[in-house]
Amino acid sequence: MFLLLSAFSLTAAADGSQIPQRLALSSATDSIISPYTGYTRQHWIEIAGKIVAGFLPCFSPETGMPDFRGADAESGHFQYTTGFTGESRNGFGRTMLLASLYCAATGTNKVPGFEGTANGPYLTGMIRGTDPNDPAYWGPTGPFGAFGNQLAQAIMYCPEYFWDPLTKEQQDRLAAWFRILVEGVGFECNCWYFNTGPVPVLERYGYDYDYDHITEQMARMQSWHSGDGFFIDGGNRSWDYYNFWGFQMFNLYHYRYTGKWQQKFGAQIRETTGKFMEHFPWFFGSDGAPMPFGRSLTYRVAASCPVGYAEIAGLGTLDPGMERRIASGTLKYFWEGGMLSPNGLLQVGWHGPNAIVGETYIHRGTPYWASVGFIQLLLPEDHPFWTSPEKAMPADNTDGTHVVTGSQMVFRTNSERGESRMY
Repeated sequence: MFLLLSAFSLTAAADGSQIPQRLALSSATDSIISPYTGYTRQHWIEIAGKIVAGFLPCFSPETGMPDFRGADAESGHFQYTTGFTGESRNGFGRTMLLASLYCAATGTNKVPGFEGTANGPYLTGMIRGTDPNDPAYWGPTGPFGAFGNQLAQAIMYCPEYFWDPLTKEQQDRLAAWFRILVEGVGFECNCWYFNTGPVPVLERYGYDYDYDHITEQMARMQSWHSGDGFFIDGGNRSWDYYNFWGFQMFNLYHYRYTGKWQQKFGAQIRETTGKFMEHFPWFFGSDGAPMPFGRSLTYRVAASCPVGYAEIAGLGTLDPGMERRIASGTLKYFWEGGMLSPNGLLQVGWHGPNAIVGETYIHRGTPYWASVGFIQLLLPEDHPFWTSPEKAMPADNTDGTHVVTGSQMVFRTNSERGESRMY
C-alpha cells in the first residue's frame, strides 16, 4: 500500500480582484523582487494587521480574555466556551503571538482598524489571570497543560510591549506561574515543548526553575530524531507537520533564546535543522499549497515557519530567495483561499470554513497557531530574506523524485503542473 498526496490546487485566485473585498490588499506587488508571488514584507505586515484587527474586538476589556464564538455559519460544530477554559486560553495565547510579532515588526502597538492597543488585552489578561486574589485568576497550570508557552514566546519577541509595561510584582507573579508550567507534567510527545516554552523568559530575567527536570525532557525529545531532520512524535511514532511547527520550530526558538541549551544541544540542532532544510522545499506546490497530510491542518501558514525560525536563529541554509518564495507562496495561497472569515476571524478549515480538517481537539481559538508562520516579521527589512529575489523551488522547475529516508517519504515533482506528490 502507499499514500499519495499532492501539493497543488486549481482554486487559488489569480489576482486580488477575484477574492473577497475583505481580503484585498493595498500593498503594491513587486514582480522584480518577487517574480513568483509579488508579495513583499509590506504584504506580510498588512495581512498580519488585518488578522490582529479582526480578533482584538473579541477581547473583554475587563478580563482581557477572548470570545471567538462568531456566527454559526462560520463556527460549524466547533463550540466555544467563554471564561477561563482551555478554549479561551488558547485563543488568548495564540493570538498574543501574532500581536507581538506585529508590534515588533512595526514598532508600534497600534493596528489599523482597531481603536485600542494591540498589547492592552494581553497585559490585562496576564495581570489579572496570574493573581490568585483576582476573580479573573486563571488558576495554576494543571497536568498536561499547554497554555503559557505562547505568552513566553510573545514576551521574548517583543518585551517592550508585553513585559516591560508590567510592574515588578506583576512580572514576579507571571514568572511564578510560568515556573509551574516548566516543572509540570506534559504529554510524552511534542507537547513537552509547551513545558519548555517559558525557559528563556525565566533565564533572561533571573528567575529560578528546575533546570534538570526540563532539560531531561528536552534531551528526550532530541533523542526521537529518526533521520533527515525528522523526529517521531513520542509514543505516536509518526511524522507530520509537527516536525515543522513543533520540533523544528521549538528547537530553533531555544537555539536562539536559551543560552544554556544552545551550548548543550546546539550541535545536534544545527545538524538536524540542516538535514531538514534539504527536504523542506519538496513539501510545497507552485501555487504555495503545502502538502495536505497529517493532523492540525487548520494551522495553515504555520507549515512555512521553519525557514523563518531558522533565519532568526542564524541557521538558515536555503537560498533566502527560495525561503521567501515558499513562505510568501503559502501565505498567499491561504489568504486568497479565504482563511479570514467575514467576521474577521480565522476559520477552522483549509480553504474557507472546511470543518472536515478539524479534529476533536480543535476549537475556535485553535487556528491561531498560524501565528508562528509570521515569525519572519522579526527579520529586519534589510535582511536577505526580504531583499533577495525569489528563487524557484522544486515544484517550479524540477521533474524528478526525492527520497526522505528518515520519515519514509518519497516525493515526485512535475514542473509543468507545478505539483509535488508524496508517497
